[in-house]
Amino acid sequence: MAYPCQLLPSRTSIRVLKLSQEESKCITVRSSAVELDDMPRYSCLSYTWDGPRYCDTDDSWTKSDQAIVLDDTNFCVRRNLHLAMLHLLAINETGPIWIDAISINQTDIAERTSQVSQMARIYSQAEAVTVWLGKEEADTALAIQSMSKLALDIGELIDHNSDFYELFKKSYSNTHYTDAELVVSIDFMTTYQWFSRVWTVQEMCLAGRIEFLCGKRKIDIETILKGSLVTFMYSLSSARARLHDTQELEWARSFAANLLGELAGRKFDSSRPSIGVTAQMYRSRKATDPRDKVFGVAGISVLKNKFLSKPFEIDYAKSVQRVFSDAAVHALGEARGLESLSDVGDRTTNATPDLPSWVPDYTRELSPRRRIRSANEFCAVSKYQTIVYTTPEPSIVVLLGCHFDTITRVCDAFWGPEDPNKVLNLLRLVSDVQTRILSPDETLSMLLERTLVADTGENPERNPANDRSSGFQRWLFSQVCSAVLGQDHGAGTAFIRDPESNLESALRSIGFTGYLEDTLRESLLKGARLCESEEAVKLAARGRQPMVEQVYASFMDTQTYEYYNDWQALCQHRKLFLTQRGYVGLGLSRVQVEDRIYLLQGGIVPHVFRHQPKDGEDVLDFEGEAYVHGIMYGEATKSDDLQFRKITVY
Repeated sequence: MAYPCQLLPSRTSIRVLKLSQEESKCITVRSSAVELDDMPRYSCLSYTWDGPRYCDTDDSWTKSDQAIVLDDTNFCVRRNLHLAMLHLLAINETGPIWIDAISINQTDIAERTSQVSQMARIYSQAEAVTVWLGKEEADTALAIQSMSKLALDIGELIDHNSDFYELFKKSYSNTHYTDAELVVSIDFMTTYQWFSRVWTVQEMCLAGRIEFLCGKRKIDIETILKGSLVTFMYSLSSARARLHDTQELEWARSFAANLLGELAGRKFDSSRPSIGVTAQMYRSRKATDPRDKVFGVAGISVLKNKFLSKPFEIDYAKSVQRVFSDAAVHALGEARGLESLSDVGDRTTNATPDLPSWVPDYTRELSPRRRIRSANEFCAVSKYQTIVYTTPEPSIVVLLGCHFDTITRVCDAFWGPEDPNKVLNLLRLVSDVQTRILSPDETLSMLLERTLVADTGENPERNPANDRSSGFQRWLFSQVCSAVLGQDHGAGTAFIRDPESNLESALRSIGFTGYLEDTLRESLLKGARLCESEEAVKLAARGRQPMVEQVYASFMDTQTYEYYNDWQALCQHRKLFLTQRGYVGLGLSRVQVEDRIYLLQGGIVPHVFRHQPKDGEDVLDFEGEAYVHGIMYGEATKSDDLQFRKITVY
């Protein structure tokens, strides 16, 4: 099907559309070219190319089979766009309007590239942006009424953007919601796919004025913002179990944070992040074309970088791999302490093939979701200036690094309740740690306690008090005792009844025959005093789970609950390792023996690299961020003579 519209006369031209429909006939669309430099009057339509609701998954939503007449020529569009145009006509909004699927010749790569490059200007110059959510549902009216009743001062939220959730909670407590009102509000916000798409973030952020259309009902932006905030209270509703930990809920929640951040940025003239950083921020959003995971946020990003001679360019002739590499190198050049390397995550989950090892797969959510670099205010090598070298080959980046150590042993850092015996490997590894790496006031038990949560929230130089110990001690006892119960129930119950007398026999029952260092032994026995029954041990060992939540509260103290959650968040999909120099640390699940620990100049955390025998000495693959206990706060820069050299990363 040929595109019938006239060629655009210049790079700054766009096509705006006039809609009409005679009774029982096809929608008629007439296009005309206008110059953006002339500040023409028009609006924009924001919508999803696929079905409007998450449940609209059948093929009929992805086919261009809805007939219209475009410039006197038969033309077909997708079903959701056709619905949107019908409803615009029903409320007498006939244009001029800009609609991407019609205003851009989608089969012409050069025009598509040129028009998408101007998307920021197109949306920011529009008089208004109309968001088509989808058809009205039975509860839509009640949902709009319920969302709008929230007593909230949007201006105050913008002024205190960093504390918006606390302000919202105060407003929510002053607004009485019935369960029915809460449920319909949350269901409304978790029904429509518009909140999940990457393009819609940019369209929302760039719009001078925005309104939402659901069926024939117009909804103002303030009501949608309130609805997004109300979703934070889903746990108080009868829909809790149905919505718990769903992606639809996360997308609905993120709308408030994204919008308030944008409005606060406008008010206080905040600078925008680079294209790679923005792509990471919205990595969970969806796009039909993988390249749009990056191109779709170009209009709200900085496209220049001090390390690069050329700005980032939108070009649909480039491969997905090239687009992602271009975005990643921009992020490396901007991000503090090379922190964007932490966004690569576990490459075994990548869906995009042949990506360089240092480039995130923006089509997949980050795994693990909790970054080590986010656990604390680390400054491993950040006293030095970050330098990034680019090469003619976009898949290669050159950094300055020092080979600090080599991994000699690894074991799983996390395990589920179905496999408690993995605690044995952890005990064996830690028992071989050389105490010479410990600081004068530190014990082996403290090292393990801090390493398993990547020192979350603790900085020994700022906060020497360690109030996390009781949680760790109970966690340690519950994990060991759970393993013992699984191997020999009698030995386990005896261990619970008299931990000190039965410690050695309990450890032998799970295969630990070595020497348990004194401070680990002491922590284990202290934890035993907090677990007085088999039920308490099992609950503490597996952490909080919905089916045992009521009884869980009777056995789990706050410190153990928090320690378990931090351990799960930091250690799931990670390995514990021991190094040649005796250091203990955490790396991604891919790390293996002979991988190298590098300190990159300017890096806030250490990083793991792998050398392939066929490559030169300083040619490496990136294997992820790391926590290495004892060097996270710049200790290596004080005591070691660090020699930085160029390393080539593929």
